[in-house]
Amino acid sequence: MYECTPVLAESKSHPHSHLEDLIAAPRTPQSPSLRESPLHLLRRSLQAYTAVWQSTVGDVTPPQYAVLLTVREQPDVDQSRLGRVTGIDLATLAPLVHRLEQRGLLTRRVDPANRRRKLLRLTEEGVRALERTGPLADEVDATALRGLTPEQRTALTDALRSISDVAGEPQDKT
Repeated sequence: MYECTPVLAESKSHPHSHLEDLIAAPRTPQSPSLRESPLHLLRRSLQAYTAVWQSTVGDVTPPQYAVLLTVREQPDVDQSRLGRVTGIDLATLAPLVHRLEQRGLLTRRVDPANRRRKLLRLTEEGVRALERTGPLADEVDATALRGLTPEQRTALTDALRSISDVAGEPQDKT
């Protein structure tokens, strides 16, 4: 028998127990159901979210947006720390940062204290890109989550954070 550990509620009386059911429905090999598979539901949700993002935002991908937000919040962050904070592996992050640098959205400079480290900072154009993209990202969230109450949105975000923390190292909060 395959079982998933519930991420959200500790009891079925929790107001968001229906989300718990979606995330942690017990399954058996005899009665598999895609509608009860957390992996399938996460994948389909990501597909839907990405489609809304692409049609709304267009020129900045979600990973690029995460990088730009992080660099804005942590000027002179190095690529290693940026990878930890965003959850993007360095093999993916290096070309992503290079493309953002080529587009004039951020700069890389050598850390004078450690010449092997590259420090990242937003350019003026990067700041403008974030100012333009931020409201669009909010619109994407509102569209993708329009069927959820504020409480359900909070529960979903908490559940996804728990899942992502279990899947890898906990997200860096700084």
